[in-house]
Amino acid sequence: MSLTAVQHSQRRRGRDWPLSWFLRLVGVADLLAIVVVFLPDVWLEWAHEAIGLGGLPQGRIVGYLARSTSLLYGIHGALLLILGSDVSRYRPLIRWYGIVIVGAGVLLVGVDIAESMPLWWTVSEGIAVIGIGAVILTLCQDAGLYGVSPDGSSEDPSRSS
Repeated sequence: MSLTAVQHSQRRRGRDWPLSWFLRLVGVADLLAIVVVFLPDVWLEWAHEAIGLGGLPQGRIVGYLARSTSLLYGIHGALLLILGSDVSRYRPLIRWYGIVIVGAGVLLVGVDIAESMPLWWTVSEGIAVIGIGAVILTLCQDAGLYGVSPDGSSEDPSRSS
């Protein structure tokens, strides 16, 4: 029995929800970084010392990098919320993002090692980013985002017989 386009769309949406919610979860977490953009310098200094990195170096570039990086994380979070809102529409971009983010995680591990960051930092940043990318790619596979559903059938309703 062949599926109508509406039935096919409903089946796909049902398989998309784990990916949609995962993207939204990571998006909300990243969006929270916006708060750092508005923190007073004293709080940035306190946080730097509290996580065991010593005193925060002085200079305009330090505050600029902390705040602009936090802003970019916030923008990234907003983008993930948009992608998570319509997985069917953004399938190709989500797959590309998953691949890119795994590569970015590998690079971050290298940066963390080169900069002698503490092990907990490397795990919570680079390795976590690799994991997030891997989860996205796995959920893409589970949701049939590669053109074939998990049961091996075509995702294209026009190919149903």
